[in-house]
Amino acid sequence: MARYRSIKLLFPGLIFFAFSGCALFDSSRNATTPAVSGVTVNNAIVVVPENERLLHAFKAEGFNADISAKGVVVYIPGLFFEVGSSELMFEAKEKIRFLATVVQRDFVANRKLAVMGHTDSTGDASLNMALSRRRAEKVMDELIFSAVHPDRIDISWFGETRPVASNKNASGRSRNRRVEFVVLNL
Repeated sequence: MARYRSIKLLFPGLIFFAFSGCALFDSSRNATTPAVSGVTVNNAIVVVPENERLLHAFKAEGFNADISAKGVVVYIPGLFFEVGSSELMFEAKEKIRFLATVVQRDFVANRKLAVMGHTDSTGDASLNMALSRRRAEKVMDELIFSAVHPDRIDISWFGETRPVASNKNASGRSRNRRVEFVVLNL
């Protein structure tokens, strides 16, 4: 009976010890070291190992992808759409189908997806807002067609309000005509 009590008293300490050394919390980093595959929560870095696997899979297919505090961001460039159009080009459909196969893998099948549409600043702002919405909807439709459950997908659209490059030249405008796809952290 005394042995049972000592185990009972040690159990909370064992739980803390087990979790403090696991991959979900990396105490060897300090607050100034950026987390390559994690997010900061209450000044502690929580590592999301699946994000590294996702990043590698997307980059291997030629996508421009990055890890952010929200999850893994994949940039679907404007060249997947004709200028002023929300119709996906054939190459874009193939790439989105690849995205769908990756997000159906066991290690991320329970994570939500965000699809965010953007445009350049050419044209009327209200038309750009509507165009960015249609682009996000087209990507969502293609994901659903590729067997991603609709409940996993959230869409948003921003028109020309969130540029990633200057709209003063063709190269910058091309980068701003995009859809961002994010595999969100849990």
